[in-house]
This record gives sequence, structure tokens and C-alpha cells, in this order.
Amino acid sequence: MIGLSNLQDDAQYLAMQRLLDVPHYIDYITLHFYVGHEDWGLNKNWYALRKRASLEGFKYLVWDGELMLNSPAQNRVASSDPASGLHRKLSANSQYRLDFADRIHRHLLNRGALSPEVELAMVAESARWGDYRRDVHRYSSGPYVLHTRDEHLQSEKERLLTQYFPGRTETLLSQLRAGGLYPSTAAPAFSQHGGRVTSGFSLHISAPLGTVHFTRDGTHPRVPGTGAATAGAQVAAGPDYIFEVSSDLTTWRSAEVIQSPEPPFPWRIPAPAGSSIPPQFFRVRLGP
Repeated sequence: MIGLSNLQDDAQYLAMQRLLDVPHYIDYITLHFYVGHEDWGLNKNWYALRKRASLEGFKYLVWDGELMLNSPAQNRVASSDPASGLHRKLSANSQYRLDFADRIHRHLLNRGALSPEVELAMVAESARWGDYRRDVHRYSSGPYVLHTRDEHLQSEKERLLTQYFPGRTETLLSQLRAGGLYPSTAAPAFSQHGGRVTSGFSLHISAPLGTVHFTRDGTHPRVPGTGAATAGAQVAAGPDYIFEVSSDLTTWRSAEVIQSPEPPFPWRIPAPAGSSIPPQFFRVRLGP
């Protein structure tokens, strides 16, 4: 896997996808970028495993992550030594950069997974590890205290919520744009991002630039590795397109409008010289 070269070639990228769980790997890299992990690198503090019997791709695991969430300006995107060096090699492939942008949009925007919801989890965390430095492993120098949620988490939580998280998303997006991993063109926006709606609900789909293509069956509306739309993709006419869940779904209990499983926005693919803004793609899935 590490020995694969010439990854800008789509055939080589496809070969990598048979060895590596790419969406999982992108999520792993994104998490480390977001928290600004300082004790992580090419040959440091990472593990990868796979199920050999089922020929699944390797999955990378978070390991030893205490040096993080310090400076909201921390930039790991520009680092040359992410875990095992794969990210740097994969970044040469335009489809990987597009896949990376898709996952960034999924997790960083519209109340994605990278949101600060930690308080209840810290009750169990402090019960499990709160006395570790005091009673189990007195590493380096003291003080060695009992860490509790109310005494120690609250002040750290206040720092994170007022200093780290408010600007971290925009800071990371800027770093990703500078690194060529997130586009400057705005993604198509839904008037409602996910959730269940009733018959007659009007979903507004808007985009300031480009032509928006969509599908209604959850399939990808873009041919991988190209800027072309698939045969089944529809065009959203106008900058503010209204998609109405109406009479053809009257026998359904509800409709679900989601960007799933990975909202594809190929604004990463550059347009040829002299051409217009490339098309933007997303999925609309309707289900019972």
C-alpha cells in the first residue's frame, strides 16, 4: 500500500482503494487536522489494521492524542509528515482531492460530526482516567491531582467554546483551501440539510455559481474522474431551484432529503482555460 506510486493516475488510485478504506482514512486525517494534533506524524502515534479474511481496506486508528486542541491557529494541513505519508501521495490525485472535499463538507459544515458535544461523555472519562496521574502513573513532573469534570473540565470547556471552536472551522477551511484540498467555489446549499419532511415540502436548492446537477435515487450524479454528469442526473434550473415533494409520493409516509452517503461537490475539478465555472453536483434521495 505504501509502495504504490504515481497516484495521480486514476488506475493507481483505484488500486489504492482496494487496499485502503479511503473514506475512513480521509475522516481520520480530517480529525487530526481539526484538533491540530502536535504529537503525530509519519512514523509516530498511529496504527492501521484490516480484516484479512474479508479483504477489507486498512483503517487508521487514533492513538495517543493528548497534544491537541491547543492553538486555534495550529496548521497540520501544511505539514509534510501525516501518518505513513499516504495523504501527501494521494493528494496528487484530483479525484482524491474531490473525495476529501466531500468529507470536509460533510463533517465541518451544517452541524456535522465535528461539533463540540463532550460534557456527558466526560463523566465516564473522568471516572476512568481522572486519578491516573495521581495514583497510577506519575509521569514527568507534578502536580499530580485528581481530575474531575466539575473542577477541571469546566474551565477547559469554556476555553474551547470561547477560544478554540468558534474560529477553528473557518481557520481549517482556509488551511485546506491553501493546501488544495477544499474549493473556493461555494457548494450548493439546501434550505434543509437532512431530516424527514412531509408531502408538499419544498426544498430550495441554491448555488451562486455553476450548473447544479442532482439525482433522486442516491446515486452519484457525476462520472468519477471527469466533469461530466451521469445519464440519470437532472439539472436544477436557476440559482434558486425549488424541488417539491408532492403528488408522486402521496403513498409514502414521508420523504427524506439527505446528502448521503457522501455529498459529492466536485468544485475541485478545474475548468479548462476560457471555460465557465464547472458544474456542481449533489444528491437528493427520497425514501419511504
